[in-house]
Amino acid sequence: MNTETKMYYRAKELADYLGIGESTIWHKTKAGEFPKPTQVSPNVTVWNIAEVNEFMANKKGVSHEQG
Repeated sequence: MNTETKMYYRAKELADYLGIGESTIWHKTKAGEFPKPTQVSPNVTVWNIAEVNEFMANKKGVSHEQG
């Protein structure tokens, strides 16, 4: 999957992208330890991949202002 063309991931896609379990994503989201998703319909929730990537980079201590 190309993250440059796809801006939003559903839980299963995000889990595959990050290499973690889908239930881990939901658990961390509910605990406030992961970016908030957007509910686009009653049965569809998505995460903005740019927000997730930024969150993961900040969590690892990577600066976006490296030159």
